[in-house]
Amino acid sequence: PRNTATAGLGEALNAAIAIKLKRGEDVTYEKAVLRDLVSFLQRAQWTEASCFACRKPQLVVGGFSQMLAAPDIRIDYVQHAMSAVGQGGKLLFGS
Repeated sequence: PRNTATAGLGEALNAAIAIKLKRGEDVTYEKAVLRDLVSFLQRAQWTEASCFACRKPQLVVGGFSQMLAAPDIRIDYVQHAMSAVGQGGKLLFGS
């Protein structure tokens, strides 16, 4: 799976949930999907353990790549993933 596509879907899902909440609609299903999506992105985030072969782990840890098979990190990969995880966390667990 691609982290980038998952992050984009997460951002859209966050917005859809927010709209449905304002309308007073049920978001049980959407929150279940969001929980899985946020969990996937958190597992995809580079950590010291997953970056054991990195030349300069201090530059990588905390970042997101396009997918695990393509370790290049770009600012937009990180921004979209953090947006999906951050807003998703607020919707799932409150601020």
